[in-house]
Parts: sequence; structure tokens; C-alpha cells
Amino acid sequence: MSQQVGQQLAAAGLEENKAYVVGRLGVKGLQLGCLAATPIYAIQSIRKGGFSLRGLLRYNWFVPVLGAGAGATAGFIQTSQMDHPTLAFKATDFRMDADRVRQDDMHLIGSVIGALVLPALFRE
Repeated sequence: MSQQVGQQLAAAGLEENKAYVVGRLGVKGLQLGCLAATPIYAIQSIRKGGFSLRGLLRYNWFVPVLGAGAGATAGFIQTSQMDHPTLAFKATDFRMDADRVRQDDMHLIGSVIGALVLPALFRE
């Protein structure tokens, strides 16, 4: 009985580490998508010759979603090929990196402030 419980706990730890790494890489993809959205729209609007606020807002919504999906997919593929000790080390490395945690916190704060301020700027 105790061997079965030990195996279940090890499997739960493995799944938790996989979920953490996939989530962290999804957030990284989201951050890169947020960074790339406006320049991508600027290049497209210069090529097509027209700028619209609706198009800018659409790009600033759609490109980060694609980035998050790509990051999470890459994380899933990466974690499916790792053994348990390597995955545990990577998850622990992500959890202990203070700079990365601070960067994620700043991203969250910036997105909340942006979501509150942007509608107020364009209110008629």
C-alpha cells in the first residue's frame, strides 16, 4: 500500500512540475507577444497605408494570445521529453529565480494599469 502511495505522490509531483514549467513558458510567450504586437501592427499599417485604433487594439489582443499559445505549446513539448529529475531541477530553477518573478510581477502590474488607463484615454 505504501509503495502505491509513494508512486502516486511522485506522479503528482511530476504533473505539478510540468504544469509549472508549461505555465511559466506560456507567460514568457505572452510577454514576447505583448512586446511584438505594436511593432508588427506598425509595420503592417505602414505597408498598407492606413492606421486605425481598432486594428491596433486587435493586434495588441491577438498577438499576445498567439504568443502565450506558442509558449505553452513549446513548454508542453519540452516537458514531455524530460525525465523527472531534469524537470524537477528546471521547475525549481524557475521558482527560485527572483529576477524572473519580479519581471512577471511587473508584467502583471503593467497589464492591469494599461487595461484601466487605455479606455480612459480614448473615452469621448
